[in-house]
Amino acid sequence: MDYKSQPTPAEVQASLQALIRDAYKRRNMMNDAELNAKGAGGLLARDRARSVRRVDNSAARPKAALEAIRENGEAGFTAARKGNQKGKEQDVDIKLLQQKKLQAEIRRNQQEEDLRENHPNFDTPLFFVGRESRFRKFCQTIVYARYEILRRDPVTGKEIKSSYKVLGLVSYLDWVMIIVTVLSCASIMFETPSYRVMDHPILQIAEYAFVVCMSTELILKVLADGFLFTPKALIRDAGGILDLFIYTTSLVFIAWMPQKVPEQSSIQFLMVLRCLRPLRIFILVPHMRKVVIELCRGFKEIFLVSSLLVILMFMFSSFGVQLYGGKMARCTDPDIKDRVWA
Repeated sequence: MDYKSQPTPAEVQASLQALIRDAYKRRNMMNDAELNAKGAGGLLARDRARSVRRVDNSAARPKAALEAIRENGEAGFTAARKGNQKGKEQDVDIKLLQQKKLQAEIRRNQQEEDLRENHPNFDTPLFFVGRESRFRKFCQTIVYARYEILRRDPVTGKEIKSSYKVLGLVSYLDWVMIIVTVLSCASIMFETPSYRVMDHPILQIAEYAFVVCMSTELILKVLADGFLFTPKALIRDAGGILDLFIYTTSLVFIAWMPQKVPEQSSIQFLMVLRCLRPLRIFILVPHMRKVVIELCRGFKEIFLVSSLLVILMFMFSSFGVQLYGGKMARCTDPDIKDRVWA
């Protein structure tokens, strides 16, 4: 009789991972099928129900609909019914979009979990900080520590809303950097052609403080989330790239800092680039970033409204010149008493 050898632990682990992947794929396929059925089959089911149910219209219409018919006739009722149908279809579309967004997040999380299981170097900052190391968790605690808006009552367990909602918008580290950035921008405002940062130690202290604080912030964020090739890397978007550019220009400027600044030189260009520091506030506060994005999206409508205002101003200014031109003139010289028309 032939006896089969027992599987090794590596083979058992590989077979379990294959089963888990198959289960994930089947669940994703079932979720996609449910979304398609809800999206495409909702209207078909409603039309089928209408074709099957043939009820007397007078008995099925509510009192509000009958009053609308009495006042506006059958056309008003049909228009109201079409409006309700459009509103329901829009609600369905919003729900579908929310479900698709949720499904995309679930798939992304599943992909990250698979990469963590199969690739030991995935999500390791700088390829040497451990994924579950205490040092990284300590850095993450400093980076993500923030004021909790919703707190639970220790006796009843109910959520209590705090009155200091502004403190919970960003983390404590981001609040410190916002204050440092504002103070640095205020020190730049005091600079004049005769009052330069190279000649006054107070302005130099503000420059050094900004660079030191930003260096600490970037080091903590890199050690907590990574610099590249991690889910929450520092330069995963345009905001991180802009932060790195501002930091580089500031570091080069304080390292160089000559006593004389010639016109149209590279050091003058570095001094001009310091005006990008206020953009850090828009990067650190996500709500302000959303406002800027919506403003850029509505630029077309703003341009159309501005064009309309310019046209109206031109019309009324031309009307005023033709109607009152030269009639309201007044001379401020008391010696001239007669008006002479040229």
